[in-house]
Amino acid sequence: MKRLLGLGLLIGCARNPVAQETEALSETEETADTTDTAETSDTSAPPDTDLPADTDLPVDTDLPEDTGPSAEDCFTDWADFAGTCSAPVISSSWVGNGCVGTTGWFIEGDNFQFRQDNDGIADYGPQSMGANGNQMHWNVITPTLLCVTVFAGFKDTWVDHEIYVVNPDGKASNSVVVQDYL
Repeated sequence: MKRLLGLGLLIGCARNPVAQETEALSETEETADTTDTAETSDTSAPPDTDLPADTDLPVDTDLPEDTGPSAEDCFTDWADFAGTCSAPVISSSWVGNGCVGTTGWFIEGDNFQFRQDNDGIADYGPQSMGANGNQMHWNVITPTLLCVTVFAGFKDTWVDHEIYVVNPDGKASNSVVVQDYL
C-alpha cells in the first residue's frame, strides 16, 4: 500500500503541484484509519493514474459527428458547397405504378440533387447510368426519390439491369438492379 501511495503522490505532483499537499494529507488520513491486516488484504483499485494535462494526446470530443451540409441543403444549393455534399446512395430501384399517376421508373435512396427547373418538360437532376443511361430528366425529384414516366410495354429496358446515378456535382452512387413491380 505504501508503494502505491508514493506512486499516487508522484503522479499527483505531475498533474497539479498545488494540489500535492492536499492529496498527501487526504491519503495520509485514509491510511491512518486502516490496520495492518487491512493493508495486506487490500484489493481496491490502484490510485488515479491520469496523464498530466500537458500531454500531446489529441482530444476531439466536442465536434459534431457530421459537419457537412445536409441532404436538404445540397438538394438545390449543391454548387455552393464546393464538393462537400455527400454522394448519392441508392437503396432500391423498380418499374411500377404511381409516378405522377402512371407507370414509371423509380429510384429510392438519399442525397439526390436538383439541377434545373424546366418548363414544358421534366426537370433535370442526377444523370442515370446503365439501363437507358444518358438521361437526367425526372418527373419527380426529391432528395430521397426520383421517378420518370415510362411505357409499361418497355419495362424490360430497365428491369433486371444494373443502374447508378451521378449527381450534378459529379459524385456517383452505388449500383443496384432494377426490380419489376408491375
